[in-house]
Amino acid sequence: MFRTSLNLGVNGIRQFIKMVNDPGSGSCISSLINTHKLKCINAYDVTSRKLSSCPPLSNLNKVHFDEFQNLIKDCNVTVIDVRQPEELAEHGALPRAINIPLGEVEDVLKNLSDDQFLKKYGCKKPQKDSPIIFSCRSGIRSEKAQIAALKLEFTNVKNYLGGWTEWTEKTKK
Repeated sequence: MFRTSLNLGVNGIRQFIKMVNDPGSGSCISSLINTHKLKCINAYDVTSRKLSSCPPLSNLNKVHFDEFQNLIKDCNVTVIDVRQPEELAEHGALPRAINIPLGEVEDVLKNLSDDQFLKKYGCKKPQKDSPIIFSCRSGIRSEKAQIAALKLEFTNVKNYLGGWTEWTEKTKK
């Protein structure tokens, strides 16, 4: 019988690899993922094979410059810049963006109450289905933030792929 939980230690990883490499265990893995309502597994290379039931990272919702320009006009969209505060102070910030450094994103979205979020960031805390766009310098950290939000069951999250670098290049006068 397949257990629905895995130890995170060495034995758990061995068990997971064994399941992945066993052609007959695919449905068990899908069952595990569905049971725990996982949107994505943040293990790029636990084995040399990817799990077909996990969305590939290339399928994450991305936003490019023109779409981002239009979306930031919508007051219902929360723009979260995940760079460090020093980076924003030195280089600048995107319009309407609030700053939640990458290392704090999961904790803030999971544990801050609506009132605490409002007091700290000056805007309403996004709900699970609220539109959120993550941004950073060039799209790498914001993708990690997007994955963290998906794991927390936020359903309407996007990554501004070009980030601050593209924004400054395309908005120069």
